[in-house]
Amino acid sequence: MDYFYSAAMLRLRGALWPIFAPALILASVGTTPYNFPVHNITASMDWTPSHFLALFASHAPMKDSMLSYAGAKDPSTGNIRGGVVANEGGIRLTDAGVHAGVQAQFAYASLTGKNVKDNTRIRGSVDAWWKASQNSAGTLTTGVGMMGLHYDRNLQYFTWRQGGYFSPDSYLMFNVPLHWTGVEHRNLSYAIHGSAGIQSYNQGSIVAGSFLQTVDTSPKTAVNLSIDGRVSYRINPRLYIEAFSRGNNSYNYAQQSSGFALRFMLNRHPEQETARPYGLFDPDAIRPLVIP
Repeated sequence: MDYFYSAAMLRLRGALWPIFAPALILASVGTTPYNFPVHNITASMDWTPSHFLALFASHAPMKDSMLSYAGAKDPSTGNIRGGVVANEGGIRLTDAGVHAGVQAQFAYASLTGKNVKDNTRIRGSVDAWWKASQNSAGTLTTGVGMMGLHYDRNLQYFTWRQGGYFSPDSYLMFNVPLHWTGVEHRNLSYAIHGSAGIQSYNQGSIVAGSFLQTVDTSPKTAVNLSIDGRVSYRINPRLYIEAFSRGNNSYNYAQQSSGFALRFMLNRHPEQETARPYGLFDPDAIRPLVIP
């Protein structure tokens, strides 16, 4: 098992200004493991002043590789590099109802690391979804989505000043997601999410030390597949145990991971099925134990 990173999340509701509906603020703070060669504090905040608008910011590690996430020490020189973090801020617009919704978001990030060249990232996405079916067993939701990325520098390799994270000049993905949420049965809840789509990217030039290395700039196109399953058991009104497993692939890369979490709610929740949470919480909030 690999100790991932711990975080504390705070939720606040309150009327911040009369022109807004009661706002929701989500905030978290945590740390990457202290014994990594490069140790970073992590933090995030999501402010939703209305049903349509959200502003978000984060200081989060790049987890593409051990170099980008944990950093590395050169055994011959003792020099340490890596441990890249993205300082990101953005806006999210959502118009959603009971049966359908649409969401668009835009974000800008500054990426820094120890002895790694600075970088910037622009990303945007547009998603639409609708309820395809609902019965006594659960609900099936489908939709369409498009996402684009641009990095100022390609620092995906592992030499000096490289960050070891996927950072193409341009990246575009179109996919069709399917999401099934099962009806809670005897305190057991589950959800399965999958998607299939097409991705295309262009690497651009590679920054190697103080030189630019031109690589094959022809666009790479491939099928993108992903699946994510989660299950949660409600032990009592305050305590939940949750497990997950996920996997995805891209042009020449595949990733699989599994993990579990034990969650304790400070407030006791009601026993009524319609009022209590069903246990499948935000998968990116607190995830202490991950099995690669």
